[in-house]
Amino acid sequence: MKFLTLVFLFLVHIVSENLDLDALLELKKGFKEEPLRGNYLSSWNINNVESNNGGCPQSWYGIDCEGGHMTSIVLRNLGLVGSFNFLALVGIGMIQNLSISNNQFTGIISPNIGSIGSLRFLDLSANSFHGSIPNSLIKMENLALLNLSSNSFRGTVPVEVGELEQLRYLDLRCNRFYGNIAGVLMQLQKVVYVDLSSNLFSGYLDLGLADASFVSTV
Repeated sequence: MKFLTLVFLFLVHIVSENLDLDALLELKKGFKEEPLRGNYLSSWNINNVESNNGGCPQSWYGIDCEGGHMTSIVLRNLGLVGSFNFLALVGIGMIQNLSISNNQFTGIISPNIGSIGSLRFLDLSANSFHGSIPNSLIKMENLALLNLSSNSFRGTVPVEVGELEQLRYLDLRCNRFYGNIAGVLMQLQKVVYVDLSSNLFSGYLDLGLADASFVSTV
């Protein structure tokens, strides 16, 4: 009996000290699943955590861990409905991939997303997000891929996007972004793939005048 008590306390300690686990449970509060699409998040349960993985919920659907820390959240094409609480991920120091495309998430990108500096891949495409791209994106110095396509984002593309040293892939198609398209391309001198189609950009696209030959695909 004493042994079982010690094991229980050990597991409680792991769970209570794991910020990744807390973040995921907070995220789940805003999600709803379409019954006909499957109950994918049933594995997101506090009782389903491996003690031999540092408390990181490797067995939870869409979650990858490394060295006891969460490194990836991939929830594509699940028909999930609700708001996505970006604030819940602030303070998660090892996450590199957040891919939640083709769901029905709503809301804005929190300005605090800039605090997730380890993120390399951010794919929010084919949802119902709105609002603007926050200037705090400049803090995401490791970001290599940004896909915001097929949402309801609007506004100008902040110059901070062009200052992301590692950014190589940018997909903003099918939104309501506006501004001078040549000026936008001038900001993106390190990006090798850009899709700005189906927005409200104005002006002429003259690759010679805009010196945009660095962009391999537009």
